[in-house]
Amino acid sequence: MVEARIKELTKVVAGENAAIWAYGFLLAFLNERDYQEGFRIFNQHRNARDAARLKLRALNQTPPRPEPNYDLPFSVNNSSSAKELAGYLEDRLAGIYAMWAGVELKEDKTYAFEKSTEAATRYFFWTGKTKSFPGAVD
Repeated sequence: MVEARIKELTKVVAGENAAIWAYGFLLAFLNERDYQEGFRIFNQHRNARDAARLKLRALNQTPPRPEPNYDLPFSVNNSSSAKELAGYLEDRLAGIYAMWAGVELKEDKTYAFEKSTEAATRYFFWTGKTKSFPGAVD
């Protein structure tokens, strides 16, 4: 059980590292209103990453470091594609957090589900779409 928790928490940290990098990139393409919300979300991801890193350290694990660069899943060159990227990131994170919740102990299971729900809510904010199972492959 501990190994599964470590594996999924490591994915959470890696996913948050990628989200932080990508938000730093996509913010440049957003209008002022969306930029303000995007920057607030960027900080949410930093806080979530730091919390997950602490949980890994409590399990005597070294959290993964961010990559120096990430490959984007598609080209981003305007506000619309930046919002699409933000939605893509949030959808992926919703799934990562849901997988963590599936192996987590009671005390952190609720936290993991809350993070998955927050990511699904941000997916809706950026895309205007809902999904039956956020994070699941369509």
